[in-house]
Amino acid sequence: MSAYLKKLYDELTAGWERSVSDQVLGVLRIAEVGDWWEGTVTLRGRPVSFCIGGEGQPDARLVAHAHDIVRAFADFEHQVAEVLAAEARDMEHLRPFADEIRQLVIDDVCLFWLEKPDDGTIGFRGPDEVRMWRCDYIGRKPEDSDLMSERPKSGRANRRHAPPINAGRAIHERPVRSTVPVGGGRSPLALVAALPACSI
Repeated sequence: MSAYLKKLYDELTAGWERSVSDQVLGVLRIAEVGDWWEGTVTLRGRPVSFCIGGEGQPDARLVAHAHDIVRAFADFEHQVAEVLAAEARDMEHLRPFADEIRQLVIDDVCLFWLEKPDDGTIGFRGPDEVRMWRCDYIGRKPEDSDLMSERPKSGRANRRHAPPINAGRAIHERPVRSTVPVGGGRSPLALVAALPACSI
């Protein structure tokens, strides 16, 4: 991210709690460039990051939602895996990516929006270090979003699904500046590669 964006976020979050201890999520730290808090939990043998929105401190409803996910993570992971399997099997425009989709695992869960405490995004880790996959998470379920693709000009994709400034108070917007549709139809999966820092 550019120095300008970092300065903007630093001003926006001045006076906010920089870190908060949580009994389930561990230590949540304010994002280096963002108006949300980040923490990582080991679940079923893998690290899973959580991004939590708020104003001044992590929002209690979003924290409680994250607690629910952690406590029932096996069921959550199973629900997401069913969506991935169905997409790999049924969506014609995703067939070139079917093998990759079957290898995706949950990387992060982002709960940013104060107005929509049951909504967020789920990010995935896969065999391609440049491509990034995400799934919209609406009403506590994986939901539809247009499949989109954008490649960084160079280097590895930044896997954090950064929302716009004031994300904790904004309705869901796409995290990249432009997208190129891949195929047709609707799919719960979205393919996103973050722009490199030098392009902001």
